[in-house]
Amino acid sequence: MSRCRPDGTGCRRCGRGSRRPRSLVELVNVRVSQMNGCARCLSVHVPAAREASVDEAKLHLASVWREAGVFSDVERAGLEIAELTTELPAEAARAAYTAGAVLT
Repeated sequence: MSRCRPDGTGCRRCGRGSRRPRSLVELVNVRVSQMNGCARCLSVHVPAAREASVDEAKLHLASVWREAGVFSDVERAGLEIAELTTELPAEAARAAYTAGAVLT
């Protein structure tokens, strides 16, 4: 997964040209940024989500979207797909960490 550049272009590349509403793309970007633990990405995507008219409550509840009753079915589907394609199984994450340690 690409990391954000200071201007946000690394994160937004896939969202451009999407037939999905920009608000959905940015909501998903916020959630993936949370999962990746990327402060720079969040500093780009939270304001972009606000510009795209994502409700403030949704931004605050994105990390617990399954329990929150504020997301539409389409948003829930987008968030589910984002999590399924972003999370690595623990074993794969450990292997990647170990491999990365060799490179440093």
